[in-house]
Amino acid sequence: MITARSPWFLLVLLCACQLSTRELDAQTQQSPAQPIELPEFIVTGKEQVGVPGAAKQAPLRPPMLAKATLDSLNPVDKLSLPPMAEVPLPEYSRSRLYFPGWVSAELGNYMTPSVSAGYSLNTGGYMLDAIGKLQLSNGWVTGSEFLTGSLGVRSSYVAPEEYVVFGGSETRVALDFASTSYKLYALQHAPSRNVQTMSGLVATTGKSGDYRFDAQVDARRSALNDADSSTAANNQLHGTVTVVRQWDSTAFGGFVDVMLPSYRSQGYSMFQGGLTGSFDFRDMHVSYSASVQTANSTMNDQRFGVGVSAKAQWQLGYLYTVDAQVNSGLRLVTISDIMSSNPYVSSQSTVDVPYDLADVTAGLRHHPTNQLTIAGFARLRLTDRDLVWSSANGGVFTPQWLQTSTTSLHGSVRWWASHADAVTADLTLTHSTVDSVNTPYVPAVQAAVGYERAWTDKLSASATIIYIGERYVDVTSDRLLDGYVDVRLAGRYTLNTAFDVFVRAENLVGSTMVIWDGYIERGVFVSAGLTWRF
Repeated sequence: MITARSPWFLLVLLCACQLSTRELDAQTQQSPAQPIELPEFIVTGKEQVGVPGAAKQAPLRPPMLAKATLDSLNPVDKLSLPPMAEVPLPEYSRSRLYFPGWVSAELGNYMTPSVSAGYSLNTGGYMLDAIGKLQLSNGWVTGSEFLTGSLGVRSSYVAPEEYVVFGGSETRVALDFASTSYKLYALQHAPSRNVQTMSGLVATTGKSGDYRFDAQVDARRSALNDADSSTAANNQLHGTVTVVRQWDSTAFGGFVDVMLPSYRSQGYSMFQGGLTGSFDFRDMHVSYSASVQTANSTMNDQRFGVGVSAKAQWQLGYLYTVDAQVNSGLRLVTISDIMSSNPYVSSQSTVDVPYDLADVTAGLRHHPTNQLTIAGFARLRLTDRDLVWSSANGGVFTPQWLQTSTTSLHGSVRWWASHADAVTADLTLTHSTVDSVNTPYVPAVQAAVGYERAWTDKLSASATIIYIGERYVDVTSDRLLDGYVDVRLAGRYTLNTAFDVFVRAENLVGSTMVIWDGYIERGVFVSAGLTWRF
């Protein structure tokens, strides 16, 4: 038995103290930067954990939403759906490589050669275009031979934006010369005639701030030379200026127009000046003008008038467009205009100034698709001193200036059936009277139907049928010029990027066509040619 006084007890106690002292010294000597080593221990046992989610639970009732919250989620005013993305309509185009120059040569029956050429150039900010043509024929009846030539030059220039006044404005210049030699073959001896025309034009369009301006100056000389009479020349100078201020969709301004022609050294002129403007109202665009007018005839008759013009275009949705136009006032007709409409005009003609008492046009266009347009128009015109042709006297026609009443209906169809097919149709019905008799040389019916097809990217063809109805030749007689049908065909084939060959035919049914009394137009005409692009 070991007791406190026993030597074994003392020995055990001494050993325990020795071990404690060594352990304390070992801990004391350990560096403070090192972690304290603790004895490892493992806890083992069993425990039961209850998971409430493992058992099925009844769903909780969601809380009630306040009225304000419900109204915000379901407003009384329903919101419109966002617009659908725009789908562009298909665009059909026929294009080819651009060449600045071209030459075309053609030869037809009656020994009718024709050469035309053109060239375009862009240099120094200027666009230049030139075109010329020369044609001659041995004629289809005795005395019907002719020679005609023309040359025209066009130029356009857009001023840089840094210019204060003319910045961004476009200036256009045009120079033209034409000469035609032919005979008055309605007469047995068929005297020769030559008509020469020279003209020049300078026009500019631009804006400065809220102001838009248009200005134009042009000069023209037309000389009619008959072999058995003196030369009759028409010289005219014309100038016009329009200045308009723009406010959003409204414009208002003024204009001045001066025409100074002379014929056979006898001056006849026209001056007018007034106000002009336009505005938009919803889906309608309206333009208008009002002016004071004064003019005189070649017989020294002074004419006064008030010019009024209004034009409206109303878009009715996507399918219809309504057009309306009203005009009234003096309307100057020059000898140059008369020569252009009738090459057999008398060199001794006089010129008066027509006055449109009322000229009203209204129409409707239906465009259900991008490829189809159907239009119909009605027109009523009452004119004092209107141009009316009298019967040929000595192979030439003299204009008379009488009061006319004209009513006309016009319908047209434009249908692009596919990217390769196009169909056109036009019909005009006219009733025109002079003192209760029919106006000479105004057909009651005019119609035309055309079809064009691109068979391939190289081959295209077209067919056209034209009908012109009967026409009276004089206000004093009931003699009529017969109506006629003109059937035309044309075709073109592209050999390569530089050359085309073409053929055309006119009056294929051989109709006897008489436009002016005594002058028979050519019969069946067929020609073929070649076009070179460079």
